[in-house]
Amino acid sequence: WREFLLAIIIGANLSVSVVLMGVGMRMLGALGASVGIGIQTATWMLGGQGLGFASGEWAGVSGRARKQILAAIVCLVVAVLIMIRGNLLGAS
Repeated sequence: WREFLLAIIIGANLSVSVVLMGVGMRMLGALGASVGIGIQTATWMLGGQGLGFASGEWAGVSGRARKQILAAIVCLVVAVLIMIRGNLLGAS
């Protein structure tokens, strides 16, 4: 049941992200398609990693691998912020 629940959650994560991407693309304007797909992909990856941490998938991992995934998460968040900033510059 636990794996089934996790599969439902990750499926919902994908479905919600696609719906929000469509809404967000309309709200972002001219750069909505390019910025929207980047943000959607990043949030999908972040959601998957968050679920991995919450489910204990990363419990036994330490050292270099853990540092690399945390660095990747930071890079994704920074990339999303850059895309948002770029869209704001394009709108003005």
